[in-house]
Amino acid sequence: MPNTGILYLRSNSSTPDKMTIKLITPSSDFVTYDVPIMKLRDYDSQAILRKELYFLLPFYLFNFEEDFDKIEAGDMAVTESFRKQFPEPYDRLKDLLEHKQIDVMTHHSIIMLTKKVIAALTGKMAVVKEEADKIMGGQVLDYETKVIFREGFDEGISQGIESMIAQMLNRGKTPDEIADFCGYPLDQILAVQEKLEQK
Repeated sequence: MPNTGILYLRSNSSTPDKMTIKLITPSSDFVTYDVPIMKLRDYDSQAILRKELYFLLPFYLFNFEEDFDKIEAGDMAVTESFRKQFPEPYDRLKDLLEHKQIDVMTHHSIIMLTKKVIAALTGKMAVVKEEADKIMGGQVLDYETKVIFREGFDEGISQGIESMIAQMLNRGKTPDEIADFCGYPLDQILAVQEKLEQK
């Protein structure tokens, strides 16, 4: 069996550290084994980044859920604490991006997923949502969307060229004929031909 675990986005003092899984076989025999439980509240921003648990970052807002009512009610002490603590991992993530320790797509995906979690978790709490959105609004760098657009544009062109080569091969043109007519590198044409032969 593969190593598995369970992530609890919400937990308290009574949440266990493991869960017992019972696996029933087709012959009605069964085996039980313990699976560790991972609790989000056990990981602060520094631990998440130090251990490179980037998949936890979109859910980081859950760690502040107990403060939502106070923020909504206008408790400035709690609100200021939120304004200071909530951006910390995302500011650090931006530094990792600028130092090329993570790529643009990884950073962008985390930020976009975080925004989706904000929308789902805050619900009708307009003040909390506004505070969180305001913090996340500065996390998308100006050049980031340009890089993603360029990568998507280049990928689209590449796919279009491959599609054209495939059509010409399917119509009986040889790789040499396509290279002479279109000017595409022979290696690229042969790679497309190999893909077609594998289908």
